[in-house]
Amino acid sequence: MIISTAELVPAHTVPINADWLGELVEGDKLSVVDANNKPRKLKVIASFEKSVIVKSNKAISFKTSAAIESSTLGKKGTIGSLPQIQKAIRLYKDDMVVITDESIMEALL
Repeated sequence: MIISTAELVPAHTVPINADWLGELVEGDKLSVVDANNKPRKLKVIASFEKSVIVKSNKAISFKTSAAIESSTLGKKGTIGSLPQIQKAIRLYKDDMVVITDESIMEALL
């Protein structure tokens, strides 16, 4: 779910294939190359058992199958299937997003 800093209402969830999400803690950093082929950094601002809420200082467009990496843990994963209608999720400066285990998303569909 993407959460605006001004309005804490969930909008989107970015599923990833990574069994290490529960190991991330507040302050950890994630790296991803977005749909526009730009490297982006995400900062973990909250962590849960199978998901994290992250924030970026720059706009980002997530895309299916993009690699995502935790420099803190030295581990990699990939962004799972985004909705077919929506090829990318656009995140603007200071927006937040929840990154969650893809199996949770599959269970919801």
